Amino acid sequence: MLPAGLRPALTDATSDLPVVYGDGCHVGGGREVHDACRYGEGDVTVAVFGDSHAAQWIGSFIGVPNVQVLGLTASGCPAMALDSSVAGDRMIADCSAWRASAVAALNRSRPDVIVISSFTHYRMPAGVDAPAHFSE
Repeated sequence: MLPAGLRPALTDATSDLPVVYGDGCHVGGGREVHDACRYGEGDVTVAVFGDSHAAQWIGSFIGVPNVQVLGLTASGCPAMALDSSVAGDRMIADCSAWRASAVAALNRSRPDVIVISSFTHYRMPAGVDAPAHFSE
């Protein structure tokens, strides 16, 4: 039994997306990040880096006093260096250009904190050898 007055309603949860989706800051794989994807003002900068799972964390930092949030997220692009991987049954396009752009933005911004989050079930496609530094 669900508690009365639950907000937002569970039936609305499927359309409850982070702010980065509506303002164009969450990009598709292969596209460069936007340095303008900043939220809030403050002396402390928190960068959130990774795929759509990382994007879910951005709202947790928006509105924290004295904190500016930098969103560096892309659909299907994990923070780890995988040029092609599979999430579920979907092949992920080359994310290396996005990742290089995100790392360059991190180097320019020099954030105080970097939050990294990614989907946990990326794997190499059949017939592709994993890089030596990657293990399942």
